[in-house]
Amino acid sequence: WRDDILLPYMKSKSTLLISDSGTGQSDNTGLYMNVRNLKRLVIPKHTTAQIQPLDVFYNYQHKYITRRLFDRVRLDDLNVNLSERNNVIRTQALIYNQ
Repeated sequence: WRDDILLPYMKSKSTLLISDSGTGQSDNTGLYMNVRNLKRLVIPKHTTAQIQPLDVFYNYQHKYITRRLFDRVRLDDLNVNLSERNNVIRTQALIYNQ
């Protein structure tokens, strides 16, 4: 990712890279240490749900509607296989439109 996408994009531009404090992104291997014009900031641990707007608003509501839909199918014992490809696509479209 760094060599194929990030470095060609920032040839002469100053860039701010904001990364999560998870183990995959902040392993301190020095991957970004020698990159010029790059400032890297790390989101503190246990603040992702408060800082990232998609986690606070859209993803939370999307997951909630998905859980409710799956629960409704199971509780009403409907003959619908929600793991089929077409049903997954329809489910995601329905949730997005809601």
